[in-house]
Amino acid sequence: MVLHYQPERLRYNSDQPTAITDVLIDRSGSSSRSGEIPLGSPTCSARTRQGRWALYPSGDQVVVVWPGGAWSDLRSRSPKSWIVWATARMTWTAPLSGRSGSS
Repeated sequence: MVLHYQPERLRYNSDQPTAITDVLIDRSGSSSRSGEIPLGSPTCSARTRQGRWALYPSGDQVVVVWPGGAWSDLRSRSPKSWIVWATARMTWTAPLSGRSGSS
């Protein structure tokens, strides 16, 4: 199951996201508490007209941070499949501005 977190749930230090806040964390199946998902350094990122996209490892999950918030996958999709999925999503949503055929 993919979870979507609204942009206001992201905590930033300068322009770098550092955590997803107010996340329910299951403790021993019978109780849960509010916590956060810490975000370290992104494994890859891209900037589109709408904003920055980045992939962050978080334990056995991968978190995609994008201009509309963040996604995490509880099924622990492999990082490679997240890269393919996020790249396709970025392409569909917002092509890079100022990009030409030659570099």
